[in-house]
Amino acid sequence: MPDRRTSLVLRLVLASMPLCACGDATEGGRATTAATDDGGALPTTSDLVLPPPGSQALPATRLLDAAPHGTHRLRRPLRERIVLLDPCNDPPDTWRPYLFPDREATTWERNAFEARSPLFPDGTMVIGRYGGGRVALLQVEPGSDLIVSARVSTHALVDHTMPGEDSSGAMLGVVELAGDPGGLANAASLVTKVHWTTPLLGDHDEDVQLFVDLKGSTRWVGIAVSQPMPQEDPAAEMRVTGLTVSTPDLVDVARELAYDDALLSNPARVPRGRFSIRHVERPSLLLLPGSEITLDVRGPDAPTTFETSLGLVPHGSIEGGNKVVVRWEFRDAEAAPDAAPLLVGERTLVTLGLSNSRWGQIVVPLPSAARGRPLRVRFTADAQTPGAPALAVLGTPRLVPGDPPRVGPNLVLVSIDTLRSDRLGCYGYARPTSPRIDAFSRTATLFTDTWANGPFTLPSHVSMLSGQFPSVHGVQRTGDRIDPVRTHTLAQILRAHGWATGAFTAGGYLDSEFGFGSGFQRYSTLDPVANLGSERILSMLDKYNGIDEEMLAESDVNAVVAWIQRNARQSFFLFLHTYAVHQFDPPAWALAALGDADVPLRVPDDDVGAALATWELPEPRMLARLDELYDASVRQADDFVGRVLDALDALDLSDDTVVVVTADHGKELGEHGLVAHGHSLYEELLQVPLLVRVPGRPPARVDDPAMLVDVLPTVLAALGLPRPDGIQGRDLFDAAAKGPRPLLSEVDDVARKVALREGRFKTIWGPDLPGLPIPNPHLEETFDLEADPHEQHALPPDPRRIELVRDVEQSLRNLGASLGGRLPGETPLSAETEAQLRELGYLGDE
Repeated sequence: MPDRRTSLVLRLVLASMPLCACGDATEGGRATTAATDDGGALPTTSDLVLPPPGSQALPATRLLDAAPHGTHRLRRPLRERIVLLDPCNDPPDTWRPYLFPDREATTWERNAFEARSPLFPDGTMVIGRYGGGRVALLQVEPGSDLIVSARVSTHALVDHTMPGEDSSGAMLGVVELAGDPGGLANAASLVTKVHWTTPLLGDHDEDVQLFVDLKGSTRWVGIAVSQPMPQEDPAAEMRVTGLTVSTPDLVDVARELAYDDALLSNPARVPRGRFSIRHVERPSLLLLPGSEITLDVRGPDAPTTFETSLGLVPHGSIEGGNKVVVRWEFRDAEAAPDAAPLLVGERTLVTLGLSNSRWGQIVVPLPSAARGRPLRVRFTADAQTPGAPALAVLGTPRLVPGDPPRVGPNLVLVSIDTLRSDRLGCYGYARPTSPRIDAFSRTATLFTDTWANGPFTLPSHVSMLSGQFPSVHGVQRTGDRIDPVRTHTLAQILRAHGWATGAFTAGGYLDSEFGFGSGFQRYSTLDPVANLGSERILSMLDKYNGIDEEMLAESDVNAVVAWIQRNARQSFFLFLHTYAVHQFDPPAWALAALGDADVPLRVPDDDVGAALATWELPEPRMLARLDELYDASVRQADDFVGRVLDALDALDLSDDTVVVVTADHGKELGEHGLVAHGHSLYEELLQVPLLVRVPGRPPARVDDPAMLVDVLPTVLAALGLPRPDGIQGRDLFDAAAKGPRPLLSEVDDVARKVALREGRFKTIWGPDLPGLPIPNPHLEETFDLEADPHEQHALPPDPRRIELVRDVEQSLRNLGASLGGRLPGETPLSAETEAQLRELGYLGDE
């Protein structure tokens, strides 16, 4: 048995080396494409980037993908921070006493400190006359910003320091650590930098704030409340109320930099990040009113246009509207200072508030004199509304040659959320749910046996887009994020190699908040297949601020087609995702196409909504109705796929585009007692479609088992790119890689299970753990899928199978840890994302 287990682990864990850089040369989080040093033609479209301080002109650069400040959103209220630490809501033992810098306190000393320096239930902290402090350890994003805010009151504090020593008093601090301390005893050896507020002495009562720009290597911090000096007055104390640690929002960042004199002389300080306006996100630069950004680039030696998207972040307190004028100027960097500019222009941005903020496109041809020349590009922004510091956003600025060189075939990846393969005609289903996908299958390779690596949207999509099993990438729970160290996604890899990248997703677990937006020049989170006018959509629009029908229409299939048209001249990667099948909310025409016109069209009505909201099996009539709605929703998604394929045909792109149609997981429709997903690992949740069309490859049906982790290595090989390290998937078209291998799927969220399949036998291991929202009724279930394809009769339990599955899972977790990066951890979601997940049924009612 040990030999078989070792062999199985080796076949599953296909890579153990650290992740490759995927073509990125990093400098402060930026990634640059290859370029000629002699000023020749750019190999790809060039996105502008702020050069590092003291650097020379960059012949070919691109805007950074991963933002040090995360994604900035326009939402109500505008000033919404993500609170990372709050003594009122965190367990009391989060704030541990820290009494001596050079030794551990004894039990007696800790008890004495607690008696004089209590921590109250409302979060108030007191440091008494004998001094000391409290520290909370917090995992953070490297290179991010933190704000520590509190009201600090002092009474009778006297400075007892000796001459030449630093003044002591009541302070708040942030201590940067080089790694996970595991506890206070190890923290001192990991300290790399310390930030303190100004010490307070005597009698004070004031609001204190510490704004900290963390180092790129900092992953843990200690948040400190300190009054280190013993006091003679028995009534002397430091009192802290309302302390919170949060990530700054856009207004915080702008205010911090607006008064920084170094901003104009050091453009690398300009805020940059991923800015979201009307649910469309772009990597961007922030133009503060009265400031300027100067970039040094080289013009391509070909007819070229300057392209960017401009957005305006309004000031929420100004009801009459906001106005900002953005100006740009292109000069020959080697010309005399008084020489006329090669190009000047301006755009006035006006908005009445958040509801009508939107991206505006700028496309300006460069004069022929700019070809092949070193250029100095200057941007300025001037606020036109008194008292309204509105902020302009410069989204994905780039220089685009008229005939950009192609770096490889295009890629269109379509993920139809919650789609079972057995509900498509090309997989044998009798109802006409998928005429367009069926026709596409006759030109593609259809994989008849494809397993999802997770039963719900978040972990499964990370596996699809990274080639890693969930235990390796670690993104399995609602608060987890993609770690940029251990996991590189398809968009990041293709963008680094010169592909234009765009995504139209339905958000929810595909929100960029989970890390999916990195690498995309345009990332939308409004469903492109939304059934506009349905009762569910209308209810959602009434319930949640910030989304309206106009916004949904701006991200529909017509917007997808327009994006393809704009990027048809260059190699592109387009990722499409929809919850249409997830929602049981088809339009009337889709029901009629299946011959179900007699089904009530108020979809979903109260009865349907109630049936989907419970963890109980609906009665037979309702179950049949849900089945019809599911099939009609498949037909709706099928029509969307057909229209995208038609757009490729109309632009003569089909013969130079790899197209993948798949799903992240399936749906249980009563087979095991529920209408649900995300809770178990039966075949109706794991069997998903996978159709891959590669130009020049004849159509085929392949019965060899596949997994979603195979998508990334398969498409990279089809695009002519190397296989990255640190992934477990295989190229499905590589004959040398064929052969038997186990399949794996797992869930660690509302339930904890791991499924392992070898040949005809499949084992599901569900450990008996306390606190699971959905307890495991069986420690182990093994099925013979040939004799029992519907998994109704488990084989007798076998402890050896449990040991095997546990060994495989632990080996994968160890592999993930060896790849570096942070361990997964719960991080608060934005209110907007949480509301959307609740609407999708992933989070229970409050």
